[in-house]
Amino acid sequence: MRYLHRATLHDQHLWSRGSSHGVAIEPFRMTTAPPKTVLVTDARLKQSLGIARSLGRRGYDIAAAGIASRCQTYHSKYCTHRIECTNPNQDPEAYVRDLRDGIETHDVEVLLPCSDAAVVPIARHRELLDPVVGLPLPPSEVVLTAHEKGD
Repeated sequence: MRYLHRATLHDQHLWSRGSSHGVAIEPFRMTTAPPKTVLVTDARLKQSLGIARSLGRRGYDIAAAGIASRCQTYHSKYCTHRIECTNPNQDPEAYVRDLRDGIETHDVEVLLPCSDAAVVPIARHRELLDPVVGLPLPPSEVVLTAHEKGD
């Protein structure tokens, strides 16, 4: 299995392909800059807090989306923006519209859904989000098929 390892060479950020032991085989330049602002969903969940802390320590601006005004991720020192959303279980399309409004308001570049409650509505209404934000998800059909098999 091959992994990507970040290296700095002569003050230029490079990525190198390497084996699982971190041995560089062939360096290549990053073609795009890393995203500046990442939106983490499900701000009430522990995994969202962990993701926000991890990305925040690496220099990303964090926007957190939750369905309540008191979510633990909102209180992280790395959370720079708070987005309150409609409950995705009650109105999935309104939830996605709320996310889109927050994405446009805070200039978010990547949306990182952190639970099935967020992934499924995002997959079903992906056409609302694709033009404005990057989504690290497989095609909607794959997500929905996998979700239905779990039910």
